Amino acid sequence: CLPACLPACLPAAVPMVRVHYMYMFNRLGQCLHYHEWSRPRRPEHGLAEDAKLVFGLLFSLKQFCIKVDPCRAEGDNEDGSVARSIATDTYKLHFLDSPTGIRIALVTEPSAGDLRAAMRHIYENLYAQMVMRNPEYEPGAAIKCENFCRELDRYVGGLP
Repeated sequence: CLPACLPACLPAAVPMVRVHYMYMFNRLGQCLHYHEWSRPRRPEHGLAEDAKLVFGLLFSLKQFCIKVDPCRAEGDNEDGSVARSIATDTYKLHFLDSPTGIRIALVTEPSAGDLRAAMRHIYENLYAQMVMRNPEYEPGAAIKCENFCRELDRYVGGLP
């Protein structure tokens, strides 16, 4: 799961909103990118297994929200209500499903506010502009763009 640019993705500084780490997945659950800012404890079974667990949770939560939505009509293909984050005593998991199937998961301190706008910015202004428009990028491949890593670091480091 770890892209080749991982050394370029190490943080320059810890952001004001403590963002611990971020995963980006494609619609099939393949990890396209992992970026870490502050992760005090390493995953017990490695990052690849951690990525599978995070994607599985996002997938299951989305399906759960669709199934229990009281406003969803029978046969309705719309997703209905969508969860945007879940929180525990020690972290908050924020997530965004893009129109193209890219899923972003940000893990932050539990007191972090709504980060939907920040994740949309990451998707629209960083991923779409720097990765998808890069002629060397092959869709579905791990993201190896150093500019993306650098700008992601700069943007997340400036979150209030």
